[in-house]
Amino acid sequence: MTHEEIGSTYRETGSAGASPFEIVFLLYGVLIDDLRRAKQAIRDQDIEARTFELQHALRILEQLQGRLNMEEGGEVAQTLEQLYSIVRAKVIEAQWTVSETVLQSQIDLLSPVRDAWKEASVQPGPEALVASRELAHDVLEYRT
Repeated sequence: MTHEEIGSTYRETGSAGASPFEIVFLLYGVLIDDLRRAKQAIRDQDIEARTFELQHALRILEQLQGRLNMEEGGEVAQTLEQLYSIVRAKVIEAQWTVSETVLQSQIDLLSPVRDAWKEASVQPGPEALVASRELAHDVLEYRT
């Protein structure tokens, strides 16, 4: 999927009635699936598939990072910006070192974040904001 196709899918999903929370949740799901398929490609010694999946994961990260509203998002947006930068660096590291372990650590890091976006899509409002702040704190703690 090209950068333009990802952006188009993002816009189409939004126009079909999905909330921004639902769209982000879906993008996280695609990102995690890309990383899982890249792990399988490493096991299969399929360089082409590994490269394709990791490039797609980087495009998804680009979309997520590009959608951050740093002015209104405050601490949560800043934390997500840091998270995406870290995951991007680790995806590149995994490509160069051919490491399933690095990919799994990113899946482990992203899965609770994805789950929080799911919760926010079901329960938008002040509760979602509190949950996202708690998640931002947890992500910072996980990194250190």
